[in-house]
Amino acid sequence: MERDLFWNESAQRLLEKTASTDPTPGGGSIAAVSATFGMALVLMALRISRTHLDEARRPTLDDLIGRCEGALVRLR
Repeated sequence: MERDLFWNESAQRLLEKTASTDPTPGGGSIAAVSATFGMALVLMALRISRTHLDEARRPTLDDLIGRCEGALVRLR
């Protein structure tokens, strides 16, 4: 499966392919998908938390959000 096409698969199709006898997607690919969605959830929590902080504390969180966004791109 080509890298870009992998992300265009439906969750149902990805699940079916993972459970099949095909060698791909394998453990590494599924681990990468899991890590990517995990990072997306971290970003969601950080962004929600940011809305509840006073202005003085937001720059620190903004920096962390930026680093997590970069990690999300690399993971994908």
